[in-house]
Amino acid sequence: MNTVLATWDAVARKWQGGIRAPTAYAGSIAHVGFLLAMAAHAIGGFLGSEGAGVLVASGWQEVPGFGEVRLASLDVDALPNGMPKAARARIELRDGGGSTTERLVEYNAPLSSGGGAHLALLADFGRIWVARLSGGGDECPLAEGQGCRVAGEAVQLLGFAPGEGGAPSAVVRARGPSGIEEVRALGPGAELTLAGGRRLRLAEIVPAPAVVLRTREAPGNPWALAASLVMAAGVALLWRKLAR
Repeated sequence: MNTVLATWDAVARKWQGGIRAPTAYAGSIAHVGFLLAMAAHAIGGFLGSEGAGVLVASGWQEVPGFGEVRLASLDVDALPNGMPKAARARIELRDGGGSTTERLVEYNAPLSSGGGAHLALLADFGRIWVARLSGGGDECPLAEGQGCRVAGEAVQLLGFAPGEGGAPSAVVRARGPSGIEEVRALGPGAELTLAGGRRLRLAEIVPAPAVVLRTREAPGNPWALAASLVMAAGVALLWRKLAR
């Protein structure tokens, strides 16, 4: 409150005195930047939140704040003892209109939108089992718990189970021939009949790279960016004033 009142008084007196040189307001501009920084801290503290981790593999997956996301590639640099040194995940994002963009996510370089208000941080990486489903000209790879539309039907992969001859089967949930949602096992190379007579086929179950993105709501970040810009302007004007 002291900073607000003192800044207001200083600006008002200079303006009423006919002072119009920007350098005369350098200190006041820096004070405004300080106030914005305090506001950023308060907004981030009261309104910020941590989201759950989202598993992202080669199939499209909804990530809050970013739309649909899938993993295009994963590169890991390891130390001599095998411990990871760095990880670079190339991510594809798809908006509601179907257009895609590509972003690189690293430990200190998260997905960001809204001036940093929405973040998706790289939390973990590794390899998981993925079922490659196809039907009606559509194809999609699914990790456990993920879903997509194949042959015009919504299909969700619930998990994996032992199949005939020891080969794993994919346990899927989708509408059956009767139009009622069913849970059935689908072996590699086998087919299931979906609603409307459409066929669902499991091409293979293979290990694939995957990452876990942890979402975070940080509404104070745009305010912090504005604060840094205002304070930088104030300092620049102050140095210009001292240089005279």
